[in-house]
Order: sequence, then C-alpha cells, then structure tokens
Amino acid sequence: MRIAFFGTPTFAVSCLDACTRIGDVALVIAQPDKPSGRGLSLTPPPTKVRARELGIPVEQPTKVRDGALAKSIRDAA
Repeated sequence: MRIAFFGTPTFAVSCLDACTRIGDVALVIAQPDKPSGRGLSLTPPPTKVRARELGIPVEQPTKVRDGALAKSIRDAA
C-alpha cells in the first residue's frame, strides 16, 4: 500500500513511524519550515526531520489550491 502522509507536529512522528511499518510511505507533506528561537533560524517540522532520516521525500507547500501539491502526490503514487 502506497501512503501519502500529512502531518507536522511532534506527535505525528509516531503516526509516521506506524505508517512505515504497514505500508510504503511515498511522500510526507508538512507545513513549511518556521523561524524559531532567539535568532529566528528556520526550523524544520518534526515530521520532515523523521522523513529525511527514513529517506522519504518531503513536500512543504505554501499553497494547496495551485495544483502543485496534487501533482506531487500523483507523481509519488
């Protein structure tokens, strides 16, 4: 089973791990990197960090309705 995983926060990482055990996660969709900390350095969301560790491609769309995300999901399938 091919899976496109949508998730950003820390608690979604365990869900991502569970999905990798039951199927083939072809793509992770997460919110864009956000500035954080005193220096406001861009910080990737936890699901992006985990996806990179697992070698799974990540998309971080700023807009959903422009069709680019739909194309990425179709291409990953």
